[in-house]
Amino acid sequence: MVLHFSYRLGEKTVGNCVRRVWNALWDQLEEEQLPFPAEESWRAINERFKNTARFPNCIGSVDGKHMRVLKYPGSGSMNLNYKLFFFCSSYGRGDSNYRFVYIDVGAYGKDCDSSVFQRTNFYRMLTDGRLNVPQPALIQEGSVVKLSFVLVGDQAFSLTDKVLRPYKGHFLSDTKKNIQH
Repeated sequence: MVLHFSYRLGEKTVGNCVRRVWNALWDQLEEEQLPFPAEESWRAINERFKNTARFPNCIGSVDGKHMRVLKYPGSGSMNLNYKLFFFCSSYGRGDSNYRFVYIDVGAYGKDCDSSVFQRTNFYRMLTDGRLNVPQPALIQEGSVVKLSFVLVGDQAFSLTDKVLRPYKGHFLSDTKKNIQH
């Protein structure tokens, strides 16, 4: 059922009400629910990744999601993806407890996850060094190798000095699978 029928109001009226409520909620809850990351929060996320996934210097995971939508007037083919459906793309960054700590919604459906990610404010701030990410650190006690803190994504993301992804393929060596014996 369409929401505007429930209230016996026009689509635009209900749409404006919903938008105003969401904006008010965001204004009140943004700092509490999605605070700007401090170096201590990055280190806490890293510690949990190190303990649960045996992945040192990891500060989060990234992924995108394509949501099927109805074609809206004037959208042309910008939201038409390779499956010939209309989509709206979103991007999210999660911590080691499977919680979103950053979201970006509304990218064109024709774009891949990596392109959507690279156009977010989060990515620009990450590459500009404005996110309070800790400086490169030792990956384990007694090591002499310092590595940068990174995000981990799937193979849809471009490999950079800020984002790592797993090796491709199903027939990987034990070293590439990271299996401990």
